[in-house]
Amino acid sequence: MTRPTKLCLLLLSLLASSIRLCSAAVPSGEADFFFDSNVLPLYDFTGTFQPTNGTIRGAGGQDVPFSSAVDLVHDAHGRLTGSGTTTLGIGTDFVAADYKASGRVSGGGTATRVNLTTRFKGTGVISGLTTTFNISVTYKLEVNNSDGTLVGPARGEASFSRVGGGKVNSDVAVPIATGTNASWVLQLFITPLKKLGGSGNVILIDGRTLTGDLLGSYSSQKGQANLKWTGLNDSKGSSLKITMATVGETNLLLSLKGKVLGQSIQQ
Repeated sequence: MTRPTKLCLLLLSLLASSIRLCSAAVPSGEADFFFDSNVLPLYDFTGTFQPTNGTIRGAGGQDVPFSSAVDLVHDAHGRLTGSGTTTLGIGTDFVAADYKASGRVSGGGTATRVNLTTRFKGTGVISGLTTTFNISVTYKLEVNNSDGTLVGPARGEASFSRVGGGKVNSDVAVPIATGTNASWVLQLFITPLKKLGGSGNVILIDGRTLTGDLLGSYSSQKGQANLKWTGLNDSKGSSLKITMATVGETNLLLSLKGKVLGQSIQQ
């Protein structure tokens, strides 16, 4: 490339930067950014956790079907908790059980993971015998975004006072309530005083809304705003760092980084 050509390209680049800088404005009012689940999914695992294909290994290595369903709450920090009463399927028998569940969501995007332990106890009739039981199962699952499930191993122990026990050792799939659609919206309301302030919402596809404060600053030299959204009340534990620019009436998202519901967000 000749020197005059290089100089011409440099001048054009500087001119373009100058035009962008001159046309940039301080962001004000509402700015909405939509994220498609194929690009940057965000999951809410609040709801019924019901694995399929569960088994308990019994005598002679025989696999006995085992089914359960527990209700989970997914908080803004990424913690999963649940407790209550449910019905367990053990072979062809069904028994009532008290349960407790605890775990955490980690990773992010299509690499979102769920580690969860569920514990069941109760008394019921299994194989014609009244027996007390204790069952503990730990799940280490990852999102399968193509079919809207969590998949991975379930490992644990089942103990029955009258009929012995067995290992829980199976690969399971757990349907995600929203299926393959984990799209979401970042909604900002910006007031341009000496510093930028306001509020913002993270709105999930299931309608759940995380609310928070918005604080930041505007660089006239760079023509961009640097903001931090911090969750409040039930949304505390989620936060995002946002870099954006406003050109004319168009809001441009330049970068996004943080954690929401325990999941890493980066773009």
